[in-house]
Amino acid sequence: MIRLTVDGRPVTVDDGATLLDAVRASGSWVPALCAGASLPTGGGCRLCAVRLVDQARPMPACRTAAAPRMVVRTDGDALHRARAQVVRLLLADHPAPCRPPGDPRGECELEALARRLRLPLSQPPATSPSVPIPSVPIPSVPIPSVPIPSVPIPFPPDTSHPALHFHPAACVECGRCIRACGDIQGHHVIGWHGAGITRTLAFSGQKNLADSDCVACGQCLAACPTGALLPALAPVPGMTAIDTICPYCGVGCGITCHVAPERDGHGGETRGRIHAVTSQPGQPANRGRLCVKGRFGLDFVTRPERLTQPLMRRPDAPKPCGPEGFEAVPWDTALERVATTLLDIAQRHGGHAVGGLGSAKCTNEDNYLFQKWLRAGLFSPNVDHCARLCHSSSVAALGAMLGSGAGTNPNTDFLLADAIFLIGTNTLETHPVIATFIRQAHAAGASLVVADPRRIGLAHEATVHLQHRPGSDPWLVAGLAREILNADLADNAFIAAHTEGFEAYRAALLALDMAEVGRVTGVPRAAIRHAAHHLGGAKNLLTAWGMGLTQHVAGTINCAAVAGLALLTGNLGRPGAGVNPLRGQNNVQGASDMGVLPNVLPGYQPVTDSATRARFGAAWGRPLPETPGLTVVEMLRAAADGDLRAMHIMGENPALSDPDLEHVHAGLTRLEFLAVQDVFFTQTCAWADVILPAASVLERAGSVTSTERRVQRTRPVLPPPGAARADGDILAWLLERAQVGGAGSDGNGDAAAVMAEMARLTPLYRGLSARRLERESVCWPCPAPDHPGTPILHAGGPLRGRARFVVPLLTPPAETPDATYPFILTTGRLLEHYQTGTLSRRSAVLDELVPGPWATAHPDTLSQAGVTDGATARISTRRGEMAITLRADPEALPGVIFVPNHFAEAPVNRLIHDQLDPEAKIPEYKCVAAALSGETSGR
Repeated sequence: MIRLTVDGRPVTVDDGATLLDAVRASGSWVPALCAGASLPTGGGCRLCAVRLVDQARPMPACRTAAAPRMVVRTDGDALHRARAQVVRLLLADHPAPCRPPGDPRGECELEALARRLRLPLSQPPATSPSVPIPSVPIPSVPIPSVPIPSVPIPFPPDTSHPALHFHPAACVECGRCIRACGDIQGHHVIGWHGAGITRTLAFSGQKNLADSDCVACGQCLAACPTGALLPALAPVPGMTAIDTICPYCGVGCGITCHVAPERDGHGGETRGRIHAVTSQPGQPANRGRLCVKGRFGLDFVTRPERLTQPLMRRPDAPKPCGPEGFEAVPWDTALERVATTLLDIAQRHGGHAVGGLGSAKCTNEDNYLFQKWLRAGLFSPNVDHCARLCHSSSVAALGAMLGSGAGTNPNTDFLLADAIFLIGTNTLETHPVIATFIRQAHAAGASLVVADPRRIGLAHEATVHLQHRPGSDPWLVAGLAREILNADLADNAFIAAHTEGFEAYRAALLALDMAEVGRVTGVPRAAIRHAAHHLGGAKNLLTAWGMGLTQHVAGTINCAAVAGLALLTGNLGRPGAGVNPLRGQNNVQGASDMGVLPNVLPGYQPVTDSATRARFGAAWGRPLPETPGLTVVEMLRAAADGDLRAMHIMGENPALSDPDLEHVHAGLTRLEFLAVQDVFFTQTCAWADVILPAASVLERAGSVTSTERRVQRTRPVLPPPGAARADGDILAWLLERAQVGGAGSDGNGDAAAVMAEMARLTPLYRGLSARRLERESVCWPCPAPDHPGTPILHAGGPLRGRARFVVPLLTPPAETPDATYPFILTTGRLLEHYQTGTLSRRSAVLDELVPGPWATAHPDTLSQAGVTDGATARISTRRGEMAITLRADPEALPGVIFVPNHFAEAPVNRLIHDQLDPEAKIPEYKCVAAALSGETSGR
């Protein structure tokens, strides 16, 4: 700690603090346009100059390190005159007010500073709230009026980008946007171009934003002190700020939605619109950082295509059909039809004849009530959700090895790691905010090892990129472990104290043929050895993976192998050390926690345990199924076979998301009854008998749980459209109709009551309540109300007692290329879109940035298939074929075709086989034998 004096007041600051930190801690004030919150210091504006009592020349407070016994003065005539003159220069051609009224950032900081210094503006001041500046008396100082010539504005505004606009006239050249883009987000898109009067911002060296590499994260917008950077959608006065959680990926970003009512053209108010989204640096999961989806992609909530009233299929409408095959009905009619039909089928054929899919896009409380409706209301064991398709293999592997299937560390722990291992995760596009922490850690000196068949964004920046063939993960990870053993980098003390099964694991590794590893993976042994030394030699290694690792028939084997690396090197249960499967949707962790899985009740309590069933059965007033049910893929198989007769699907879209879509569609067609509960008319709605319009997560209260196990409160920022209802209220009506006891039994889906019942029955959540979540977010396990939560899992040792090593199994994919299908098809996500596009493709900005699908392959692959870059080609597998535009990617692995999975007009999952991991029952989306040709059949 450093002790010094500022304006006569003693101050204590941390080591490494600047004089600007000390001034702010003292309560004194100095202006600092170039020093934004959470940004590295700039030192360019010279406004924060202060004096030391023993030095004549002023010095920039933001660039001067605090030292013991310094005596600092922030006031004085000369300092004030110098600051005023700098501000006058900046105001010479500043278009005041430069921000529109209602800008959630407040008034332009330069204009606020000018008023603080009693300097005139060229135009009347803005009416938006002023930037908060401590009220400190400023002495009356005569400021000479020096004429400042007017200079013509050299550059016009750039309004080319759908999300962001640049107004050079308002730019004060503080550099905050450059540091936000480079030092915080790691994109390094913004820089200076020209010099003197012609100096301006440039974006990837381009003339305008639209042609640049800008990914529209908006961090520059948040950092800009003036109106130089503005959102394309202008804010309006009178907006209400509402804090909630981003509805997209599993990072769990805290956001503030700024909402204003709008007129309907007839003098009445509509339900309003989200005009802006911001985030504060104090948000625990994201520290104020956002991506393009979170900042600019929430307008889906007010799209006119929203479902606003219950719909029932017309008697003559075929399956499938569009919205024209349905007619609007009252809520009571629709709900009575759903309840009567599902209860009747369950009674006549048994609960196993009914199945349900919950949703990772719905709240914890919604999902808790959904599995309760299936198990207690319909006596069905068949309940699952999309976690089956993304991280069920992670849960199976980590649960068996460590005692919990969840990630171990907070998002920000990447900043504490000495080495980071990413495998099967395109983090820049799937979890872009977490990627900012990874980039910062790497820039600070952490090693970054990326294993991915594609040369993804972070692979370009990595210390080592292991570009292995799809499906060769077991060989690659075993090879890394073998090289760690060879280099004597294993943590023998940790292994002896906290693990079991090491000798069998070690023997299997020593028997590994490294030449075979090279042949199968295509990665030179020298590269594997290089990567192993970085991983094994780190003090703190943090490992993360995504669906590139999990979506294989060997998915559980893959995840166990990667977890084995953490055990081998002793990287578990510490800050900056652990294993983090990055969850894909905003509440996929929470939906799993709530028991929307066929083998466990809430809190991962096995359905086969009689005492657990008895406890839940007593709370719900019903006996529960004693055996696990069917998974997602198994349900649709059973439907096609006629064994599953009815389904209730909440917020899922299996008609586009599941593998082997022809078989899925056959199963949906054969169902006697299908109820779909959603916010839009999805592809799955085409097979529904009844469609129930639901409120989105931005329109109802509840909680969600992020990839770091952080349980956070969601708040409604808008009312639901039309007659749409919260999922919890829909389910409560059904529970009351089925005479199920406990929360929801009175027909009220109150989130606080549901949370209270769930917490009482679920040890992981026992210390949580709606009231507590209003005050704070908490990482589970949280076993008591006074427990602080558990940010780092296994800190006191593995939850199962001793972590179990799993002998590596070298398991190939279910399909391998042959003469007929010589290539490998793999699928994945894009930054701008999300899952099946139900939400993101209804966002104006996101859809304009990426309006349609394409596939990529190496130029040699295109040449081999007789396809030219940019041409429409035919991709075929043993399930069918699909036409799509092909783009040449010289950094792709030869023989590998990548197709994004968001687009209904290019339904790539129709081509994927439905062979499953035998343990986790996850499909193999990442490695399918395929053919490619330049001919299309029109299919």
